[in-house]
Amino acid sequence: MNTRNVKQLKVLIFTLIAIVTLGIGYAGITAINLVINGDATASVNDQNFKVKFLSEENVTPTITGEGNTVSVKDDITAEFSISTLTRLGDSEVVTFKVKNDSNGIGADIALNVINSNPEYFKVTEYIEDTQLKVGDITTATVTVEMIKTPIENDVSTSITAKLIANAIEDDAATGNDSASVEEPTPFGRDSWAVIKSNVQSGSTGQYNIGDTKQVKIGDKYYTLRLANKSTNDNCNNESYSETACGFVVEFVDVVKSSGMIGYDWASATTNGGYPASRPREFINGELFQSLPEQLKSVIVPTRVISNYYSDYADSNYSTTDYLYLLSYNEINSNGPDYRLTKILDYYKTTDNDKTKYFNGNSYSWWLRTVGNGIAFFLVQANGSLGGNASYLGYGIAPAFRIA
Repeated sequence: MNTRNVKQLKVLIFTLIAIVTLGIGYAGITAINLVINGDATASVNDQNFKVKFLSEENVTPTITGEGNTVSVKDDITAEFSISTLTRLGDSEVVTFKVKNDSNGIGADIALNVINSNPEYFKVTEYIEDTQLKVGDITTATVTVEMIKTPIENDVSTSITAKLIANAIEDDAATGNDSASVEEPTPFGRDSWAVIKSNVQSGSTGQYNIGDTKQVKIGDKYYTLRLANKSTNDNCNNESYSETACGFVVEFVDVVKSSGMIGYDWASATTNGGYPASRPREFINGELFQSLPEQLKSVIVPTRVISNYYSDYADSNYSTTDYLYLLSYNEINSNGPDYRLTKILDYYKTTDNDKTKYFNGNSYSWWLRTVGNGIAFFLVQANGSLGGNASYLGYGIAPAFRIA
């Protein structure tokens, strides 16, 4: 894709040569060359670049907390007032929709928040998609949390949230190739705070199994997929895993390659099962801490039941985790741990792909289910189920719940 500078368009000078031959009856007249020379200039016009707040009744902007107010004053100015923070840890979320309404120019979005009283208030800003093609809409949120309790008098803060939009000169950001631009689903478009609110109110009909959403971790984007919305009576049983109960989101992308337990054949083992594995430590430590704050805040602790080759109660492990690996029976019914959990809604459709990707290539990924001997089960790069020694390096692709 060629890069085009929107402020300095290359001027194309062309020569059009028309050969006219007039020879009928006039032998003395020869060919005449008509030459047209010209130039053209394109001028910069700031009106071509327009990024604006959307203001739609009952849609955006929104604010949590009864009595709090938010409004869009004009295309580039929004105001909000919060008066419901009374206890340590109280927080409210303001949500805005932002649209790139430019004429052929992509936009790179940043949100800069200034908080005048950081002693008492923590203010966290978040933008779901920071690069917008023409016509794209993203969600920006500002979360205000009370982090210190006032003793004598009310305290307040002045918060200035400035949305900064920079023009992107690369044609890839302008959406000129309409075939590559897809309308985001509600799941892909809504903020995590809005999704959590809808889950808690039971209003998830607009979210469909298989819908995807992008999340930025560090400097890299990963694809997440809505894998489950259903539950069953067993989910209330302490010996039954919650990992396929309710609103479950899984990583389509592998985030890292690792062994489960051990570093060579001699040290390979399944002793301790999934709770003793390196992937569990990584996803609930380093990976969880690196997630965007808006995502971390909606993930709930989950009871994770994992087996030790047998699914009998006296040999199963129970842990409470934020992130977890999927099990055999959660992606394929009648697995060895079928008494412990259920198949996820997404995998009930047998033609749904079990393949996950690492650096753009299909990649084998671990399950938390223990196999025979020193093996854990896994999904192979072609999407079929298999297993291998616990020390070998395969993909880590976790899931989590919102409740």
